Amino acid sequence: MAGGQGCYCCIVCCILVVLLPVLLLLILAYGVVVPVRVTAEDAILTRLDLAGANGTGLAYSILLTR
Repeated sequence: MAGGQGCYCCIVCCILVVLLPVLLLLILAYGVVVPVRVTAEDAILTRLDLAGANGTGLAYSILLTR
């Protein structure tokens, strides 16, 4: 049957017409990675201890001023 294959081709084309713009939009929205830069003029690390019975945790206190 020739009609069945034409219907299949139409379905595939419709799916591509819907998916390609969505894929393009996602690439444009999330494809560009902008690096984050953080600077601090004055930073103080007041305490750095290994916490826990076997030293598995890490406790710290940090002060950042701008």
